Amino acid sequence: MTSAPDRLLRFKPGNARTGRVYNAYTGGQDNSEADRALASHVVEIAADAAGRAADLAGFSLAAAAVIAAGAGQLVDIGAGTPAGDSVYRVARRVNPGIRLVAVDHDPVVLAQLRAEAGDRAVIEADVRDVAALLRELDAVVDWSQPLGVMLCAVLHFVADHEEEGQGAHAIAEAIISRLVPGSMVAISHACSTGANPDVITEISAAYARQGLRLVWRDEEDIKGLFAGRVMLLPPPGIAAGGLGDPRLWRLSAQQLRQGLPVSSPVSLRAGIGIVTQGQEPRRAEA
Repeated sequence: MTSAPDRLLRFKPGNARTGRVYNAYTGGQDNSEADRALASHVVEIAADAAGRAADLAGFSLAAAAVIAAGAGQLVDIGAGTPAGDSVYRVARRVNPGIRLVAVDHDPVVLAQLRAEAGDRAVIEADVRDVAALLRELDAVVDWSQPLGVMLCAVLHFVADHEEEGQGAHAIAEAIISRLVPGSMVAISHACSTGANPDVITEISAAYARQGLRLVWRDEEDIKGLFAGRVMLLPPPGIAAGGLGDPRLWRLSAQQLRQGLPVSSPVSLRAGIGIVTQGQEPRRAEA
């Protein structure tokens, strides 16, 4: 576990951080000038970028409700501090007895999460060090029982081959392989399928100038993150299971009948699935 002095040394107020930029997009106050500047620049590139961030937030809330209705434990990896309603309040309303765990590695986000922790556990861990993350989770979850895992707007910040740790697909596989059948997984992700290539290239470059990686995977690649052990549920208004635009989880039944709003140059995909195959629960390797 990183000590408080180490966290303070690591925190650089002049640098944008992904979780805090997301907070800025969604109208929150838990962000810095650098975070707001990056968010504003991305909105200049794609006018509906803030709205698309709100779509991701809406999906997270919907996923929390689905998971809470079907599992007694929920782990939100890369929890962040989006503005408005929270995953934890939604999950608690659906299932008052659910065990809640928030995971993040940003020191500012962690401070906010701990200040509002209530009866949920807050873990400091970086998903890119998945072995360390799993060791932390060993202490607070019961792997032998159905568990909901949220990887919302997280894996598009992880390369296929990280310099330190594993790539996005290996990370998803390592987590999902720990889950027993009946567990649930929710993933949302930036998608190159249907996106304007010039716009997403410019957005990625804006993030890169802040030392932040943003990876746009195509739809099939995002499906692959579910590691072949998950049966994807149908998005609202769709007959077959699979990925969908996160707006599908935000719209009312009447809006769904009218169809999605106009297409966006920023393409996103989201999915919620039930684990149908699993391995025997095991401890994370040292």
